[in-house]
Amino acid sequence: MENYNDIKILSIQNEKTLIDEAYKILQDNLGKSYINFDKYCFYVKNNQTLVSINKNEVVGTLIFELTTEKSFFDKYNIKNNFDKCKILNIQTLAVKYHSSGIGTELIDYCIAHYSRLVEKIYAPLWKSINGINASRLFQKFGFNPIITIDNYWYKDSIGKKNYCPVCNSPCTCSIIIYYKAVKSNNNLCLYKG
Repeated sequence: MENYNDIKILSIQNEKTLIDEAYKILQDNLGKSYINFDKYCFYVKNNQTLVSINKNEVVGTLIFELTTEKSFFDKYNIKNNFDKCKILNIQTLAVKYHSSGIGTELIDYCIAHYSRLVEKIYAPLWKSINGINASRLFQKFGFNPIITIDNYWYKDSIGKKNYCPVCNSPCTCSIIIYYKAVKSNNNLCLYKG
């Protein structure tokens, strides 16, 4: 197994080759229609992506967002008495070589650099018939599951003919939202689910 101790984490902006390579990893992991290239470039342009590089090879990417708790849950059509506190949404993680530490490095970097700006961290994880993608990894960082959204991509998989790499079409996969509280200078903002 390759040694991935020399991983560098970068935020990419105008590095066309790196963007293309990172996007290919995203497609290989999550399906060709999970996110279109223009949307990925939007995240890149807005400094919401990280890329891991080992020996000049792009080996992973992470998409994140700094937003409010209310905005985050509105996106998933979950209505509740959510706070308007700032959160970090670790939205998408894709790596070229699984069980290699690449995902750990990306999440660790993201939390280390952005958690001081927020009160909570959320991570929507993909659940297919194969299990919950990256659940052990996020649990290692202290995340716990709080909400399941069954058949999350079902309508999209029919209407837009999106292809799920596990189900094909229609997609019966779910999202499980994982949560971690962050202590800040402000009051601790707790989930009220």
